[in-house]
Amino acid sequence: MKPFTQLRNLTRYRRKLVVQVTAEKSRIQKMLELGNIKFAAFISDVFGTSGMALLQSVINGEVLDAEQVRKLIHTRMKPKAWVLVEALNGQVTAHHRYMIRLHLDHKAFLEQQIAIVEAQIHDLLQPYHLEMELLKTIPGIDEMTASHILAEMGLDISHHSDAHASSWAGGCPGNHESAGKKKSSRIPKDKRMLKAVLCQCAWLASMTKSSRMRAFFDRIVKR
Repeated sequence: MKPFTQLRNLTRYRRKLVVQVTAEKSRIQKMLELGNIKFAAFISDVFGTSGMALLQSVINGEVLDAEQVRKLIHTRMKPKAWVLVEALNGQVTAHHRYMIRLHLDHKAFLEQQIAIVEAQIHDLLQPYHLEMELLKTIPGIDEMTASHILAEMGLDISHHSDAHASSWAGGCPGNHESAGKKKSSRIPKDKRMLKAVLCQCAWLASMTKSSRMRAFFDRIVKR
């Protein structure tokens, strides 16, 4: 099997694993809401260090006071301790705790699989170190998004203009019309992965300060 075929299989599989991790996080938050636990409204990242410490206390069925909450959360969040105590005062049943534990275990397993896949991707990319470094000079592109782009487009892009590459990736609006009838303009299935990655990179580039892409985005967003 050719190296780029292997790389494409791995990068696509990794992205699917990441989607599954996101789904497990959503299921955990849904279970918390069913138990009337609302601390997600006061913590930016429920699955960060502070959030996981509080989540573990919920799973263990602990009743926390403000002082105990302060010991579990990050220094910057300590003023929110009283609010978090109220937010943790829900009606979590044994079933809720059991389901949250299942989702957390599955999330941890998926994250282990992602780490294994990323290590394999890193090994396959060793011969293409220069190409990867060039891709990462573009705002919004990091190690993993660069590997996705390289896997989907390959090394030989001499026959691609920027417009051609955008069209090939499914990034151009469709205009399929014949005899006054509009036909399907759906993106081909094999191009959806590349378009999703490029859209992610574009949003990140639009938030990169002091970059040409940020300036371009600020100019067109006014319209």
